[in-house]
Amino acid sequence: MIKGNDLWLYLVDLGTGGTMTSGMVEDAKVVAYAQSASLEINADTLDVTSKLSCRWSSVLPGNASYTVSADALYCLQSAAAANSAVTVDDLFEAMVEGDNIGWVLAQDSSEVCGTVGGPDTSKPYYFGEAAITSLSITGGNNEIATSSITLTGSGKPTQVSA
Repeated sequence: MIKGNDLWLYLVDLGTGGTMTSGMVEDAKVVAYAQSASLEINADTLDVTSKLSCRWSSVLPGNASYTVSADALYCLQSAAAANSAVTVDDLFEAMVEGDNIGWVLAQDSSEVCGTVGGPDTSKPYYFGEAAITSLSITGGNNEIATSSITLTGSGKPTQVSA
């Protein structure tokens, strides 16, 4: 079993037109002060129901897509410098510029709580390339400010088994 606390989202700035490769996984930087991370994969279906299907629908897989999302505490760049983390300010800049983002969903290699070691490539992980399609910063009265991002995948995500 993997606890949610152990599943982290890391990002790589690919610049405009860049491509994510497995060689870039170890250079990925954690999302600063992340509280959650998720990968959701969906597939459309093609209806192939015919008279031979009797009363049951028949489908084939169609186009597939995925999103990667994360929620985090909002922090300033200087607060994230110790862990070389990616902040919402970095993501804002990448989104405004139209840059691609590489992503990695993995366990962290550090065994010390509160420190970041980077993606643990000795264990299974996922990676891919995406566009930032949503970015929000929220500050409620008497609450810690938060941010959230949604990345929409470009191409096929990759699963690496250790």
